[in-house]
Amino acid sequence: MRDRPEDPATAEAIRAFTDWAVSEGQDLAAPLGYVPLPQTLRERVAPALAPAL
Repeated sequence: MRDRPEDPATAEAIRAFTDWAVSEGQDLAAPLGYVPLPQTLRERVAPALAPAL
């Protein structure tokens, strides 16, 4: 994510979706035909999202 997004609302929506996708959304991955993300990758995403919070 950009340090200074042009549209803060869009940036927040992307951050919120990504946070959901690597947490609660993982429960839906297999039933929808997707491979769940490995836990190690999911753990790396959270700190990357932190600056956007």
